[in-house]
Amino acid sequence: MSPDLPGCPDCGCPLRKESLPGTHSYRCQACGGSLEGFSPFRRALAEGVGQHLWVAAAGGPEIRPCPYCSRPMRTPDPGDADFPRGLGICRGCEQVWIPTSAEPWLAERRAAGPTAAPATPAGPTECPNCGAPYEPDPTGRCRYCRAQLAAPPAPVIVIEQPAPATRGTWWDLLGRPL
Repeated sequence: MSPDLPGCPDCGCPLRKESLPGTHSYRCQACGGSLEGFSPFRRALAEGVGQHLWVAAAGGPEIRPCPYCSRPMRTPDPGDADFPRGLGICRGCEQVWIPTSAEPWLAERRAAGPTAAPATPAGPTECPNCGAPYEPDPTGRCRYCRAQLAAPPAPVIVIEQPAPATRGTWWDLLGRPL
């Protein structure tokens, strides 16, 4: 997120980056809303809640611009009682805006037990260049900002030796027309 992008979608104040183990988020110091990656957000919720939200927001109305990429976010249909008002999903950069009014809704839908805490990852969890989820493409680049994250796969070269010549044998003579 760069300084020329919009701040908080609710009040316009600057967002501050907060890093937690296995994730990162941006929080508004004025209104308390936060912007999180959808993948860690979904994992923190009970089974199926995140997927239901993603699908419901796909057909919902466009709302304010995403603070991360400036594209319009979508929200589930305002008449849908399953979701809180003001929750916004950016399907382009896979971020979710969580207003403070959504906190009670989130508390009711958090995953229960040890699955709620993210496991300690063995490698990086986010792109060091843009903060997106660490998911290099087949060439080793970030699929969001295209920064080189990992070494590209080494090319595989296969050299086949030609079959040995079989000229001058009786089998060759039998195979030729007379």
